[in-house]
Amino acid sequence: MSDDFDPTTVARRPFPHRPKTGLMAWQATIGYISIHHSPDALLKIEAYATSEGVLWAASASWGQVEEARRDMPSIADALQELWLDIGTRYQIFTSIEDATRSPIHYKAHEWLDEQTATTLDHLIHILQTVYPDDWHLIIIYQPVENPQTRVQSRLIAAQNRVQAGGRGPTVRDACHVLYHNIARYIAANRRNQED
Repeated sequence: MSDDFDPTTVARRPFPHRPKTGLMAWQATIGYISIHHSPDALLKIEAYATSEGVLWAASASWGQVEEARRDMPSIADALQELWLDIGTRYQIFTSIEDATRSPIHYKAHEWLDEQTATTLDHLIHILQTVYPDDWHLIIIYQPVENPQTRVQSRLIAAQNRVQAGGRGPTVRDACHVLYHNIARYIAANRRNQED
């Protein structure tokens, strides 16, 4: 028997798969922070009407830490810039394998899956039509045990006269519920415009 090292006999674990979208990577990162740093970790995404059009914000918080990026032209920009801040200021991951879940190096079209992007586009189009310059959409992700409450969506519009929310396991689901919950406000707004 030889004491020579034979590299072909070393067991190697494959690297974990990279999340398919930047949003999924963010959710995985928030889950990791919740387990390894602070159980109150959350990700907040906002879209809001301004005189320049729709702008986006993203923030992440855990423990005493809160980092945010505001007034970004797209959700991709908000999420990407937020990670650039957090990734350079904090040691989030304890290993290279864990770091594969980090929300970095996604192209602009890779931040959302197609169905989620379509749902958000549709919802924002409706909000721009019904409340052209007075609406604020908030989406919060927390890695809680009950999947039905992991994502919360909230709309504030019409000088706070319209407030509604939705919950679900995904951003898409929470926005669908929110849309159904604001349907009566949309119908009332259309009736007022017709009168």
